[in-house]
Amino acid sequence: MMIRLLLMQPDVLVLDEPTNHLDLDSIEWLENYLLSYPGAVLMVSHDRFFLDRIAEVVWEVSNGRVVRYAGNYSAYREEKRKNEVKQRRAYEEQQAEIARLNALITKFKNKPRKAAFARSRQKILERMGHIGMPDPDDAVIHTGDILPERLGNKWVFECEDLTIGYDKKKPIRKLSFRLRRGQKIGVLGPNGTGKSTFLKTVAGLLPPLGGKAQIGENVDLAYYDQMTAGISSDQSVAGWFSEQFPFMKPEDVRGYLAGFLFRGEDFLKAVGSLSGGEKARLRLAAILAGKPNFLVLDEPTNNMDIPAKETLESVFRSYKGTILFVSHDRYFLDRVADALLLFEPGRTDVLYYPSDYSHYAERKRKLSENDGYMRTAEDQRLIEELRAVPKAEKGMLRTIPDADLELDWRFELNHRERAAAEQKFAAALSEMENLPVPDTEEEYEKYLETEEKLRQAAEEDRDAWTKTLLDWFDIWQDAQDRRRAE
Repeated sequence: MMIRLLLMQPDVLVLDEPTNHLDLDSIEWLENYLLSYPGAVLMVSHDRFFLDRIAEVVWEVSNGRVVRYAGNYSAYREEKRKNEVKQRRAYEEQQAEIARLNALITKFKNKPRKAAFARSRQKILERMGHIGMPDPDDAVIHTGDILPERLGNKWVFECEDLTIGYDKKKPIRKLSFRLRRGQKIGVLGPNGTGKSTFLKTVAGLLPPLGGKAQIGENVDLAYYDQMTAGISSDQSVAGWFSEQFPFMKPEDVRGYLAGFLFRGEDFLKAVGSLSGGEKARLRLAAILAGKPNFLVLDEPTNNMDIPAKETLESVFRSYKGTILFVSHDRYFLDRVADALLLFEPGRTDVLYYPSDYSHYAERKRKLSENDGYMRTAEDQRLIEELRAVPKAEKGMLRTIPDADLELDWRFELNHRERAAAEQKFAAALSEMENLPVPDTEEEYEKYLETEEKLRQAAEEDRDAWTKTLLDWFDIWQDAQDRRRAE
């Protein structure tokens, strides 16, 4: 049906969830086709990466209203966040002003000499336009660090000539690989290429068909897939979670689960009656409450709506342990993974890509273009970076053919992060220094409140900058270790 519509090329093309049931190659073909489509395209989609590539305007339908945002999905989310911050600030300032005016009216309305002043304040109140409290975001965005119970070994998982599969006569993959503490690696590939089999082997749920595999010392592994999410219980959500963690107070249980979008009557629902997405959120909340330092996750966002996905994205970005996960959600992959394992069909090895999904997709698009075109120096550099992703020896996964290239890559990424963090910290200090000096007592109270907020923000920016410096030291230590080994 959709192919027929595309061939007709109408002036206005209306698409409802066009990426549903399409594999990655088909989605990428559709994206490229729509980018050059001569007519207008109106579409409904929950594929955020697709919207980021295609959409030029986003219309949000919420609470009976339609609001227009210029730009793609990420631009819409950022603009909406800024608008909510502005509206909340305006709302709080207006409420403070209303309280101030009411206090003046109450104080002076019964005093003959001040009655006119009180009446004028009352008229100001009556003429004041109402600013409503902004609607709360459906997603809960976690910003504080989520720490494991213990740090664990530097090398979380190591394997050599690891052969995975269910039948020794028909092995699926063979690889050698090391996973470093703190890495967040997404596993990408079509269905049937061995991704889930690999995760089960890492988690110890499947025995390897050959080779060596070892979990590091003091590594606490937690595994999640759709089967583990299938909770069946007549207990309430709060009751079931409290049974898993009896040391937590009821109010702490509710506060913790609120961070995973459980609110109000949700706590009283029977676990068995929850939707698939709700059960997944509950199980993942329980896993993280156990404070493991190594998460192995197979499609953690299946059956979840966008607010739930964005909540989990913020959780996993704030998590300071190690993550190895499979996902077909490209936006989720891009937000969480800092490197990729590529399970490509038609081959028995595995490729490693040392950056996020957007970086990988851009290099892949460059390579898919006509090789006969004139390349700029920048184009050639980008293509060589992708070609540096290993054409591995049979059965071997090498991180990159040239170890120095990997270190250069990590140093470059860290340099960008350090520069951005230092700039943000400097801007926060500058904002504190340029805070206007108050003239009145009322202004002084607001000055102290603003100064405290800016101080806290500056401390957070300083901590973020410090972390990038410590990350640089870790990379430098890796470089020294590698040189000594050579």
